[in-house]
Amino acid sequence: MRIEKLNHADPGVRQRLMDYLAPHEPHALFILGNLVADFPESHLYVAVESDRWLGVAGYYAVPKSLVPFSRDAEAVRRLIRHVVALHPEVRYIIGIDYAAEPACDEVFSMGYEPANQPRTIFMECEAPPPRQPHQELCRPMREEDLPQVARLIRHLRKEIPLDDPVVRESELALARMAALRHVLEVDGRIVSIASTNGKGVSAFQILGVVTDSNERGRGYAGTVCASLYHDMARQGVARCVLFTPDDNLTAQRCYQRLGFRQTGMFCVAKLRPRE
Repeated sequence: MRIEKLNHADPGVRQRLMDYLAPHEPHALFILGNLVADFPESHLYVAVESDRWLGVAGYYAVPKSLVPFSRDAEAVRRLIRHVVALHPEVRYIIGIDYAAEPACDEVFSMGYEPANQPRTIFMECEAPPPRQPHQELCRPMREEDLPQVARLIRHLRKEIPLDDPVVRESELALARMAALRHVLEVDGRIVSIASTNGKGVSAFQILGVVTDSNERGRGYAGTVCASLYHDMARQGVARCVLFTPDDNLTAQRCYQRLGFRQTGMFCVAKLRPRE
């Protein structure tokens, strides 16, 4: 087995990658969506044996995220060893459980340790939900929203204090990266957001759902997710997936009301170098 870097700007390589991942689309939407959206600073690798692809992995430099995909655990481990050696600054392993678990086992043997509880519930929905209360307060994000959106993203990444008055350029860069983000605005304040990295083949995923801590319990998260879902449905995408912490029962009930059901487990492992 050998590991090769893919030139995903090449149309033939791009199509082969799409064809390889399409049968597994719900579980591979990080790589597929980022590929279609031309996500910046993407590095894609493939495990090959006798010209047969056994697995792929994407490393995305700005969020420092490594996303493996394969049902072959050894291919995942080989990919992880290769990619982490090239990108030791990696800070996240993200993926469906059967790919991410061997990836985490491997990276933990390479001098990293977990900085969070990585297991999340993986949920799917086959059709857009009904229009939700307060959905008239939702709209796509605009450039002038970026500072407020960046502050909300702090709730997710937990790297910068929520009350830090300075919004860093790196935070604004992360806020810009979504292929599409909807916001819910109340009295000029953005209080809830949901985003996607874009369409894969025939599905998309909802990411980065967060509501201001002072505005929770009002159904805003479900509303902004529905608004984003309806926007993507108008673009011809009916199927949607998302993931949420396995101990966040409030979020799970919110998504169930929108029509999502649990179909598996997902992993979002935050890494730090072992001391």
